[in-house]
Amino acid sequence: MEKDQIDYHLLSILAGKPIKVSKEYCCYHLDYLINLMKRHKNFEVIFSSFGEGEQFNNIGILIKQYKALIAYNQELKAIYSKEAAIIDTLYTYYYQLLMSISSYDKDEEIVKEKIKKLITLHISELEGF
Repeated sequence: MEKDQIDYHLLSILAGKPIKVSKEYCCYHLDYLINLMKRHKNFEVIFSSFGEGEQFNNIGILIKQYKALIAYNQELKAIYSKEAAIIDTLYTYYYQLLMSISSYDKDEEIVKEKIKKLITLHISELEGF
C-alpha cells in the first residue's frame, strides 16, 4: 500500500515487459472485478492462502476448462498451453484445492466486501487520509 504504483503481473506477461499501474487504475480494476462477479455467475474470485510447502505457492494460474491455461510467477516467467491433458490435470488439482477452502472464503458477498475494502484503502491513500 505504500507504493505509488503497483506491479501488474498479468498485464506484464501479456506485454512481455514489467508494467506498473497507478493506485487509481487499480481501484478501477477492482471495481470492474466486482462487476464481473455480479454479471457472470460462473466468475469466481477467492482470497485464500496455502502452506509454504505448496508447490504452486506464489504462482498465478488462469484456467479455462478444456480450453487454455496460463501460469506465471512473480518474475514474469509464464507458460501457456492448449494441451488438453495438462489443462485437465491442473484444473482437477485446483478444483480439489477449491473444494478444500472454507465456504467463508468462497462466499461471494464476503469476497466483494474484501475487494471493496481494498478499494477504500487505496482511495484513502490517494486522498492523503
